[in-house]
Amino acid sequence: MANLKILLDLPSLKSESSKRLTEYKENRAFEFFSFTPSSEYSQLIFNEDKAKGVHFITVERKGFHAQSVLEMEQIGFHWLLEDIKRISQSYDIKYDDLFLAYVLEVMCKYPKSKTILVTERKKLLNKENQAKNGFPNLPEFSIFHPNEAVIYMDLFLKKQKEYRLSPISTANKGLWYLYSLKTKVHNYQLTWSVVVSLNTRDKKTDPYFYIMASLQDRLIEMLMAIDEIGISYYEGSNNDTLDTIIYHFNYWVCLYAGVIDSLALITKHRYEIVVKNEVDIRLHSTQNNIFLEQLALKNPSIISFIKSNLKVIYLVSGARDSIMHRERLRGVRYVNKSRQLRINTIKVPEDIYKNIQAFTKAGVNPILGESTQLSDAYLIEPYTFVKKATPFLFEFVNEYLQLLNFDEYVNLDAKVKKLVDEGIDSQFKKDLEVFKKYSLGY
Repeated sequence: MANLKILLDLPSLKSESSKRLTEYKENRAFEFFSFTPSSEYSQLIFNEDKAKGVHFITVERKGFHAQSVLEMEQIGFHWLLEDIKRISQSYDIKYDDLFLAYVLEVMCKYPKSKTILVTERKKLLNKENQAKNGFPNLPEFSIFHPNEAVIYMDLFLKKQKEYRLSPISTANKGLWYLYSLKTKVHNYQLTWSVVVSLNTRDKKTDPYFYIMASLQDRLIEMLMAIDEIGISYYEGSNNDTLDTIIYHFNYWVCLYAGVIDSLALITKHRYEIVVKNEVDIRLHSTQNNIFLEQLALKNPSIISFIKSNLKVIYLVSGARDSIMHRERLRGVRYVNKSRQLRINTIKVPEDIYKNIQAFTKAGVNPILGESTQLSDAYLIEPYTFVKKATPFLFEFVNEYLQLLNFDEYVNLDAKVKKLVDEGIDSQFKKDLEVFKKYSLGY
């Protein structure tokens, strides 16, 4: 298995994410280093040979990593400290901050393996500072905030087909994403258990059963698509990664629209709503919506919820129609040297962009991320977008399932309650708690 070297700026690390990622110090895919004395991690010690007038870094390894490589090695540090001090003063970056970046630059070159720095120092994390002359020339995606580092580490493992529930336990791919879904849409479990119990008693509910399963599949595949986009994102901007991102982004859009459709079909079965044409089974609040008119008689609370969340429902509607009936969304490689940006983007027309803009609050768009306006379209960075947009949909699904009142089946039917209780395994609950506490990924 490939190894990821992680330099920890321990004095700056205060977030919960930093605690989570260091729980993986015994995982052989990672090797943690500190710049300060530590009994837990290998250490980088800066030394000076006054006789020769040179500086070097002593790498002092600890734990199981010392068993497979040299316990102690020295790496030449070819930068003059006076130069680093002068650069730090001219750019208003603390010397101690900038020095860490130069150590990272040396470690990225020797030995030749992926090395990252995890820090919470804002000026080190600032892309514009990283683009300035005098800042060390680092590989893309080398300096991470802990919140991003945990996701990067998870994708590093997944790229090697390893799916970690916790530092000491693994799962197959399908089970990992099932746990991920259940921790994000916690109302799904009761809904699913009720439908399974109804199907056990009466096979006439088969369509109901398969629609619920389809909702789960779509939500899980959205999470898979996000990770595939993320792996390509961190591999850098090139034609191959752009093609891969376009493929998964187009699929993510279709899955998003499919989740909304699944909720409509589940609602139809839940309240036994009869419509002549299946195309009328939709949550879009438009005129002459026979389906919603009947739903209003059964559960007016859901109608109010739909009307207050139209921005979620409409988010990808234009993009979905384009992909399914006209042409898929296309990509553009975007470069902005002054901002240290070399990213893959998706080109979207104005109507789709306006749907995204509906989420704008106080002039700041919480789901868009990087965007650039062209003469006839907009460029959006897809990985940031899907990571920020998906939680809105998942929360919508979670609240919608609660409003469907599936607990009525449990409260009114003792046999259903018994089947539901038996269907929620106690060990599964414990595993979910472990996953929520220790998993690294999105």
